[in-house]
Amino acid sequence: MRQSFLILSFILLTINVLAQNDGSIIDEVLTDAAESGDEESEETAEMDCEYIESITDSKIDINTLNINDLQSIPILNAIQIGDILEYRRKYGDIVSLGELKAIASLTPENIMQISRYVTVDNSTTNRRQYTVRESLSKGRHYISTFNKMVLERQAAYIPDSSGNTKYDGNRLKWCLKYRYKFQDRVSWGITAEKDAGERIGFGDYKYGFDYYSIFLKIRQLGIIDQLILGDYTVRFGQGLMLGGGFSMGKSMNGSNYNNCYQIREYGSVNENRYYRGAAATVKAGRVSMTAFGSANLVDASCEGAEFHSFRTDGYHRTTREIANKDNLRETIGGIITECRLGKFQIGAAAYYYGYDKTFVPRLQLRYANMRSEKEGVGASVCYRYDSRKASMYGETAVDKCGNISTINTADLRPAENFRLRVLHRHYSEKYQAFKALSFGQTSRANNEDGVYAGIAAEPCKWLSVDGWTDIFKLPWAGAYNKLPASGNEAMLQCKFRINRRYNLTIRLKHKERHNSDVDDDITKTGYLKVSGVYKPSDFLTLTTTAQWSRCITGEDGKEHGYMIYEDIRWSAKSVPLTISARYALFSAPYSARIYAYENDVSGAFSSPGYFYEGQRVYIVAGCKIGKQATLQLKISQWQYFDRQSISSGDSKIDGNHKTELCMFFKYNF
Repeated sequence: MRQSFLILSFILLTINVLAQNDGSIIDEVLTDAAESGDEESEETAEMDCEYIESITDSKIDINTLNINDLQSIPILNAIQIGDILEYRRKYGDIVSLGELKAIASLTPENIMQISRYVTVDNSTTNRRQYTVRESLSKGRHYISTFNKMVLERQAAYIPDSSGNTKYDGNRLKWCLKYRYKFQDRVSWGITAEKDAGERIGFGDYKYGFDYYSIFLKIRQLGIIDQLILGDYTVRFGQGLMLGGGFSMGKSMNGSNYNNCYQIREYGSVNENRYYRGAAATVKAGRVSMTAFGSANLVDASCEGAEFHSFRTDGYHRTTREIANKDNLRETIGGIITECRLGKFQIGAAAYYYGYDKTFVPRLQLRYANMRSEKEGVGASVCYRYDSRKASMYGETAVDKCGNISTINTADLRPAENFRLRVLHRHYSEKYQAFKALSFGQTSRANNEDGVYAGIAAEPCKWLSVDGWTDIFKLPWAGAYNKLPASGNEAMLQCKFRINRRYNLTIRLKHKERHNSDVDDDITKTGYLKVSGVYKPSDFLTLTTTAQWSRCITGEDGKEHGYMIYEDIRWSAKSVPLTISARYALFSAPYSARIYAYENDVSGAFSSPGYFYEGQRVYIVAGCKIGKQATLQLKISQWQYFDRQSISSGDSKIDGNHKTELCMFFKYNF
């Protein structure tokens, strides 16, 4: 069967391929995050899935968007954002989305993508002032539930000789959400969640679920542009000091490197990357000011009056994990000011952070540049210049000891179908900012120097080319590298648009890393990926993908892997049903593992790593129940051909297969 599938897949690969469907750019962005293999990229991607869905469900009037709103739309790059704002300054409000064709940097494909998130409302109804009663009664409510469970019994759920299991809770992961939204003016929400293995009840957990989140957001309340009470995220500039939200990896897609939003409501199930308190933005002409304050309990590994690390996995299944729950009080407050003068934008931010215990790094070489502290301050300046063919922006931040990190980017458009991006970063090895989330090898904005250059070109209608290279150096041992290191990383992608139904994508990626103190300690990884989709009709898409990976360690350690899979997407306007399915065959060692983004139910992000030898199959089915309800189901299974047990420790399964069942249900009223 496997041989037949391989032969069939290669035949399909030569005659089919990757058509640009409505979600293609979003899929590419999430694929870039998945292929990075970075746990933080995966966490932030899942965190922002709900936000992306929320702006899709209730489109925003493009004439009311400011620069921070535009930057939160993941498919727009810096030049496109600048061109939209400049067009509105010159010609006034946009009358229809078709008018966007007059903006040179927006292709028809871009406009089709933008139409998923924004609309044009020329009526005065949505721009008038609303009474409190109208804001509270004319909006949309919805309740959703997400459930996920591994059907096979894992080791932690098997009773011992005394009849006790290691995890007190059952195998079900359960998330319950309630939301209310009135246009973009008023919204609030409650999130309740428990992970698999966590107990739900009223014993030690007095309020039932393991985790709760709540927020209230009000916009356009007099001079207050935005007010958020409860849980929220903060991002300033490039994230050197305050980073929150989605990190897309080293992609030429979207607005990953822009100076992004300041505050945003938070309703994710990620139990770490949020603030709890209040935040508000006030606007007066060209100047905006944001103030925020937070007092939150976070998970940490503590010993008496000291803590050594934050616990970020969010699991509270065992006695030890429960002991780390909410045992560190974190207090944060800050002010952000921004001013836009024509094509220039400048912002400044300062913040204070404090803990009720003292952070003491562990006595290991990799933590030698980290310092003990109980409280601290930080300051940062971000800057931006937009013109018709260029956008330049960056951020420089300093911690309380005077250590500096800086990142600066230039997006250039020398020709209509050619875009160039150059980025330089210098992160001091002693720079310390616990809330940083920025571009780089580790995203922590310290102990790194690097130069990134990327191009995106469309020399003709049937061909587009994206490529980038990044040269980096980690001059000292750090939290994410045991020895000083240097290296380079590069990617090249070509898309061939054969016609409306046939396209082809070829993607090549390479990474080389050298530990400086050991001459022969060189690791090279990379892959070649060929992807194709055939659209026999408007409601059916067949995608064939083949990928080969490699990992070379030293002179003799050479390992290779492959994966080949077939995706099917079916959706018909006449039937309220959508189906996505995949069948994959793979064989790869762990060092040459392959990451692949896959379809999931709403609000979930899935990019598993494929390694060992086996097959994976999944099917996702979604349907509309009347006009108010949505039901989605996903069942997936791993089956390994070269082993009789899966994983190890608490997650060990006796057997060669692992089956997961997911369900999402949403009801609007």
